[in-house]
Amino acid sequence: MARSVPAALVSVAVTGALLGASLLASPALARDKAAVARFQREYGSALQSGDASAAAAAVRALAEANDVDAAKVILKAVFGGTDVGYEVTDAAFAGLESITDAKARDLVAKEAKRAKGATAVIACRILGAYGGHEGARSTLLGVVAKGKDDAVVAAALGALARHRPDLGAVDLVIARMKKVGRGRIVAEGRRVLEAWTGATGIWEPADWESWWAGRREGFDFDAARAAADQGDRDGGDDAPEDRGGRRVSTRPESPIFGTVESEKVVFVVDISGSMQVGVAREDMKPISRLDYVKSELVTVIEEQLSDAAIFNIIIFDDKIGVWKAELVRSTDKNRAAASKFVRKLAPRGGTNTAGALEAAFASSGADTIVFLSDGTPTDGKPVDVDEILGSVRKWNAGRNIRLDAICFLAGDKMDARAAKVVEFPELAKEFMQKLAEENGGTYRLID
Repeated sequence: MARSVPAALVSVAVTGALLGASLLASPALARDKAAVARFQREYGSALQSGDASAAAAAVRALAEANDVDAAKVILKAVFGGTDVGYEVTDAAFAGLESITDAKARDLVAKEAKRAKGATAVIACRILGAYGGHEGARSTLLGVVAKGKDDAVVAAALGALARHRPDLGAVDLVIARMKKVGRGRIVAEGRRVLEAWTGATGIWEPADWESWWAGRREGFDFDAARAAADQGDRDGGDDAPEDRGGRRVSTRPESPIFGTVESEKVVFVVDISGSMQVGVAREDMKPISRLDYVKSELVTVIEEQLSDAAIFNIIIFDDKIGVWKAELVRSTDKNRAAASKFVRKLAPRGGTNTAGALEAAFASSGADTIVFLSDGTPTDGKPVDVDEILGSVRKWNAGRNIRLDAICFLAGDKMDARAAKVVEFPELAKEFMQKLAEENGGTYRLID
């Protein structure tokens, strides 16, 4: 069954037709008027009829032209600011990433340099697929060096991990990390450096600088990555060690939430009825899932958030609740108030996953969402996990918010049955893992 396009799209059919006419008049498009005309006709018709599947098919067909004209039309028609459905957005990303024409790739690189906000984020993300294209790589390095929009810089760093490294590129990433000191850019920079060098267990920019200074001359990237693939990652002499010689983190780490590196974070916590299931912790009496989560979240708020951070908390069962109307500064007063709010939470109701995620993406100023749930959606619209994943991809296309997903399935199965809790653990795992992977985050399974 064909999915419908959002109502807002129907109103842009005339705009799309005018756009197509303008593009057809361009001398640069004269070589392939037929392909563009066909796209204009099929895409416009799909918009008018509300058929997202047909609109996505039109985008895929145009991308097969594999030239600069196709790239130009897709960028303007799909990423021009109109609210398109996730099927169309997915098709546009896949189509632009598949284009191999050098001039088309140069066009996307130009957009990453010239554009601002969401368009620049989208262009940077697409450039990640252009490994081997020097224009794409140099553009991404330029954005990292001089970019002023943190979301765009983070997108450029994420894309760079898919390009070949060299000594100068490592120098540049470390310099940008040192410039900002903490937060999302430092976290993304660390991940790029780990991918390039095979090193691990190094968190602070100054430690990366020290580690790199001792290894830079003659560094063999291929050998380092091959060793890392075999499980032999270098933590460096400058990374702290425990008594067993293992590299350890220099940041606090929660057994549930891990290490929160963002300075602009929204915590989204499932408080549905299934969170009442009992959990046995080592050397501690059994407590409910939610009580365990509450204890760890309070610790994260009080011990991991810096004074410079901004944060908020969203809770959900079949309804959505927020601690504050917007992200607030992590002051002593606000951390204490947040901890008090968390401690009062009690399990109830169903699981409105879509509503919770929509509320999180509506949070202005956030660059990271930490999403914790113990089950699959039961309430709200949609409840279909593929539709939820698609909606999140659409919401995040031009924002590049990192989404860490924590699948909390630990608990006494007998207790769950006694509480009449019905769970689908394999579906929950698959959904939460995709949620993280498709949005640049980390997937954590607590079972």
